[in-house]
Amino acid sequence: MSKAEAAEARREQIVRAARELYEERGIDRTSVTDIAARAGMTRSLFYHYFTHKDEVTAAILDGYVQGFVEAVRQWDEKRVRGDVAGALGSCVAMLRLHLFDRDSFRTDLRKSQNAQLYQRFSQ
Repeated sequence: MSKAEAAEARREQIVRAARELYEERGIDRTSVTDIAARAGMTRSLFYHYFTHKDEVTAAILDGYVQGFVEAVRQWDEKRVRGDVAGALGSCVAMLRLHLFDRDSFRTDLRKSQNAQLYQRFSQ
């Protein structure tokens, strides 16, 4: 594994740890120390990959956006041209799955103290 691949794998490890903790505890009750411990590293090593907690949170949001964009692409490839009713039905199902999922992380994004993160996510 190259140095760049190892660094990317470590970043993904941190993102996964943060996402798990956000699901379990919420954003507000998760610290950088918690994330680093879950990822199996020191807090200072966390800061080698991310400058602050909001940056790792933004990486999680980027993952959600990428997942949504991929879901739209897959939906578009599978839809039958001319079948408007079928396309609308499958589109609504896809949107419900990706936009209205009520996991605790997405619920936390709506809190006023996380408004800036939510705004970045929605833009």
